[in-house]
Amino acid sequence: MGPNNDNYICLSKTYGKACPICEEMQRLQQNENADDKLIASLRPKRRVIYNVIDLLSEDQKIQIFECSHFWFEKELLEEAQTGEDTVIFADLEEGATIGFRGSPGSYEGSEYFQPKNFKFIEREKYDESILEEAYSLDEFLVVPTYDEIKNVFYGIDVDAEDESISDEENNDQVLTNSTIRKRKTVEIEEETKNDKTNNETCPHSHKFAYDCDTKPECDDCAKWELCDNANGNM
Repeated sequence: MGPNNDNYICLSKTYGKACPICEEMQRLQQNENADDKLIASLRPKRRVIYNVIDLLSEDQKIQIFECSHFWFEKELLEEAQTGEDTVIFADLEEGATIGFRGSPGSYEGSEYFQPKNFKFIEREKYDESILEEAYSLDEFLVVPTYDEIKNVFYGIDVDAEDESISDEENNDQVLTNSTIRKRKTVEIEEETKNDKTNNETCPHSHKFAYDCDTKPECDDCAKWELCDNANGNM
């Protein structure tokens, strides 16, 4: 979001708190004529962060690795749980080195490398002293307030805010395709949302709710939020 296209932690998915972006996404989902791509752009993306050592690098210091959950961790955990025993790859003593190859792909004009063919390679034990070199990932997270996210999302310049604009008018501004337009606030009743979810269908012809986060199209699907909520109620 914003002029620098910065990433922000979703307060709703991460901490179960109110999130102005999720609220706007849910409001748009009630409109049958809403732009699906706009809705998809507002949906929070699940990411994973690891402390890693790149064994193919000359500098084998601990680094931060960040990737899509769908493309990396989901496949990794499925491979780790194949067979009778689960591979506890991150364990200091009984863990394993992770090997994989990158398969080139593209989606909506963007190119990427998708991790493929995960395998677990036997390694020596790590001493507990290595934990002192690892990064404390939760301490690196910058947790914004509701108002901070709202101001960036709606394009509100707090320092240069016009005193003639009331708080009510500020709440009626929304950023759409990099422009700010007026919108009417719509109160979303939970019962109404649940009724609509029960009648939803997948825009990619997959099985709604049951196939959530199992297909490549899930990563940027406009209806992922409803599909995920329905999946969680099963």
